[in-house]
Parts: sequence; C-alpha cells; structure tokens
Amino acid sequence: MQKYLTFALLLLGVACGTAQTIYVATTGSDVDGDGSLSQPFLTISNGVAKAAAGAIVLVADGVYTQTVNIHITNDIALRGMHAPTGVVITTCYPDPVYSTRCVRLSSAGAVFYGFTVEYGYPPNELAYQYASGGGILVEAGLATNCIFRHNHARYGGGAALWGSNAIMRKCWISNNICDNGSPVHGCGVFLGDYNGAQGGAQLLDCTVNNNTGELAAVKYGGGVSTLAPDGLISNCVIAGNFLPGANGAYGGGINAAGPNLLIIASTVSNNSSETTGGGIHAPGITSLTIQDCDITMNRSRVAGAGVHVQRTAPSGGAVITNCVISGNHFENYSSGYGAGICDGYHTGATSSGKLVVANTRIVNNGGTTNDRRGGGAYINTHGTAIFHNCEISGNVLLSDYDKNGAGMLILTGSAHVVIQNCLVAGNHIPPSDDTGEGGGISLGVGSSSGPNPLDVKILSCTIVSNSTKSYYGGIQGLTNNLEVWNTLIASNAAPSNPDLNSAAAYIVPFHYSCCPVLINTENHNITSPPEFADYAAGDYRLKPGSDCVNAGANESWMDGATDLDGHARPDRFSGLPDIGCYEYVPKGTLIGLR
Repeated sequence: MQKYLTFALLLLGVACGTAQTIYVATTGSDVDGDGSLSQPFLTISNGVAKAAAGAIVLVADGVYTQTVNIHITNDIALRGMHAPTGVVITTCYPDPVYSTRCVRLSSAGAVFYGFTVEYGYPPNELAYQYASGGGILVEAGLATNCIFRHNHARYGGGAALWGSNAIMRKCWISNNICDNGSPVHGCGVFLGDYNGAQGGAQLLDCTVNNNTGELAAVKYGGGVSTLAPDGLISNCVIAGNFLPGANGAYGGGINAAGPNLLIIASTVSNNSSETTGGGIHAPGITSLTIQDCDITMNRSRVAGAGVHVQRTAPSGGAVITNCVISGNHFENYSSGYGAGICDGYHTGATSSGKLVVANTRIVNNGGTTNDRRGGGAYINTHGTAIFHNCEISGNVLLSDYDKNGAGMLILTGSAHVVIQNCLVAGNHIPPSDDTGEGGGISLGVGSSSGPNPLDVKILSCTIVSNSTKSYYGGIQGLTNNLEVWNTLIASNAAPSNPDLNSAAAYIVPFHYSCCPVLINTENHNITSPPEFADYAAGDYRLKPGSDCVNAGANESWMDGATDLDGHARPDRFSGLPDIGCYEYVPKGTLIGLR
C-alpha cells in the first residue's frame, strides 16, 4: 500500500508541477539533452541516473535497446507514456554470453510502470542475483502495468521478486523460458532466491501464461516457483505453462516450495507437467494455503494433475478451502496417482503433517494411464488428511489396466484420514479389459512403508450413484481401523457388490448408517431406501418422511458445523442429525412472537 501511495503522490507532484520530471525519447540525446520535454535524454539508464528521489522519469514511445540493465536504486517512478505497449525495453538478444537483464529495482519506493520488457538474458553466475529475473529483478519496489515476454533466466525467466518490499501488480508475464543451468525455477516468475531467503514477495492481479523450461534441466514451476517463505499470489491467472519431462518437471503452474505461501482468488488452468503437479506442486512445505481458487484442466503424466502435495515433515501442512478442482487429468504414462489431488506419491513415498481440504468441489477429474489410482483424490499419508464439506463427483478412470478409486483412493498404511460431511457421487470406472474396483471410495489398495495401519473415518457422507466395472461401486475397503458413522450408501452400481462388500466382517464398522447390505437396527443402521428428493436429477437431499431423517448420532465435531448446503447440523428443530451429507430442512413459515 505504501508503494501505491508513493506512486500516487509522485503523479500528483507532476500534475502540480512540484516534482522533478525527466523525459526520455528515442529522438533525444545523452550528450546535448538536459532531460526536459524539449531536450530529452536518449537512454532510459541516463534518465534514471539523473533522477533524484521523488522524481518521475517519463519515457516516450519507441524501442530502447539495453546493453546493461536499468538499475533503479532510489524512490523514483519510471513510466512509459502509453502503458504497457508503447515503450519496449529490449536487449541485444541473442546474446551468447548471457550478459544483460533488462531492469532491476532496488528501492522500496521505486515504481516501474507501463513497459513491455523483452529478451532479457542475465548470466548464470555464483552470485545468484545475476541469474535471477530475465526481464526484471525486483529486490524492492513495485512493477505494475507491464508486459514481460521472451526473457530468459535460470531463476525467474520473466521476473524475480525478492523480499517483503517486492511487489508485481497488474502485469502480464508470458512466453518466457527458464534455462542456462539445472535446476531451474519459475519460468514465468520466481519468488525469493534459490537459498530460500528473501521471502514475502507479492504477485497481485497478474497473468502468467505460456512460459516453459529448458528440456535438459530439472524444472520447478512453469508459471511461478517459490522457495522463500511468506509469499503471496492473489487474484492471478496462471495458465498454459508447460514443463517438459526430461530429468524431472514439478509444478506446471506453480511450484509452492516456500513455507507459508498463500494462493488466493486465483485461476490455475491448462498447465502441464511431464512429471508431477500439473497445476500446483507443493513439496516439503511447512504451510500452504490455497483459498478461493479454480484449479482446472491441468495435466501431468504421473501424480497430482491438479494439485500434488508431498509433505515431508510432521510440521508440514496444507489447507485447500473454497476451491474448485476440476477437469484435471493424467495420461500417457505407466502409472497415474490422484488426478484431482495427490497427497503423497506411490508406494513408499508418503506425506506427513496435515492436509485439510474443506468446502471444495473435486469434480470431473480422471486419467488414461495404464495403472490409475484415485481419480478425484489419492491419499498416501503418515500424517493426517481431512476432507470436510466437499463434493467429489464425476471423476473417471479410463484405461485397459487395473483401476481403483474413481472418487478417492486411500492407501494401506495411511495414518489418519477423515472424510466428513462429503458428497461422493457419480464417479465411474467404465468396463475395460482388467479390473476396476471402488467407484466411490477405495480403501487399502496397494501398500506403503511406515508403521501405521489404515486408519479411516467416514462421517456423515452420502455415497451414491458411483459405478465400477468389477466390484464395489460405492466403497471398496479393508476393515482394520475403519469407522463409518451417519453415512448413506445407496444406488451405486457394479457387477458384484454394488454398494460395498456384504461379508459380515466388512459391515461391522458401520454405525447409524443407511445401506441395503447392512443389518437393520444393528448398530442403529437402517436398510430401507433413502428416498432422495430427485435422484434422476442428481438431487441427493432427503425427502420428508425418509427413514434417514433424524436417524443419525450426534458427534462432537458437529458443534457449530453445517451440512453441505450450509444448514445447521444437526438442525435446530429436532436436535438430531440426519444420515448423509444433507440435513432435511422442513419448509414453512417461522412466526416470531413478542
């Protein structure tokens, strides 16, 4: 905010004639010019060098070719006349010695406004600031209303932002490349430095698209990468970025390796990684929050086409809330894990710490690889994973090899997983040449290292209209440490055991639940049809008079909780919860008496 105020005051000074104003034009002269409107300077660097703190340097339209970067070291505003396309800052690219970044900001009150910046190409040297930010390096200051395109760097092909005083706002960062070394980070934007320092940078209201990484390098973050703490990505579009697969590719859209990263109100779409994390890759983080975001149509070959979380320490944590994770897919590889969300990895590579996914729709994700696990979500954790008030629907696993868990797969060995107040509906494993089990939820398939047995609680969920080619359209599951309470399982489809395994050992964990294969009244379960409001239209709320109304058990987690529609759970009329993820709310008029 201070930077925006500084910029406003500088512009006000120009309007009132009180601030120093320096002019630059392609028709000017650094020999005979004095920086006035009638005798402008020729080069931007000279105009910046002559500007005192508080000055504005106004640059006329044209192309300005740099042989050294423009370095702003005091509180001035450098502004293009017609933002952002009128003034182009470029270099002598192609440059075989990687010698020139375009712009560098190093003052908290500096403002860089209204330029197109292209073909920056800094060297890869041990002094890592020289390898960061092909178009611009913001150590402190504000870059706004600019385009950064066709730039190269090892860290931040388009831009690098360092520290809590570094802000980029309303910029377009596109068609940049991270190269000239391995690993490379942030083909569009890099937050912080590669030592994990210089945290707190902010990327606001920006579009980061169509950036990519060098094929031979290990690559992190096709759009954005951060290793430093406390970064912020807000109201941005991260789209169409691509990391090719040779030697590893992690985070086609965002590599979120910096602790305490907040991604808020942003769209992460149509990004691609040839290894893991097509949309977002979050390895080893101490805390990541993804809030109010759309993560859609991303692709990876192996794991986490939408989001891949690999928490490597007990203190690690990730929170995904109020998001839509949709249309993500993995394909063209021998195995695929978690098209929507992958928590952990395949056998032996578990996560720890805590993952919370709340008020989020995980829908229409899937895969076409040979061995598919978890269309909506794949969980392999030795920590805790909680899914609360989520919709997991329309996810599909396609192929001619083994498939498990079109909605969710929770691997054997997972320590503590809670699926609470969720709708798991319409997930599908179609017929193929091999088996497909667990259309809705698959529990305990495969193996993972570690001391923990399968520990899963399914609480107040509706699991309906899922289907599979072979067995267990609703739930496929082992019995050790599984608890199911207040859950409705009905109208799923499979050639054998359409809802769940009907063997006695498999129905012992069920309490206050509704499913045709349970034993009526045992553990307060019921077997009668649930009577949905409109099953054909996909409305799985309960009709009045359904045996599931007021048939659940009160549990401590319900204090202050709501159902999937946001209604109080349990409802305040009866004080008893319903079975399933929706509370039946009687229709009528409330009359207040005085």
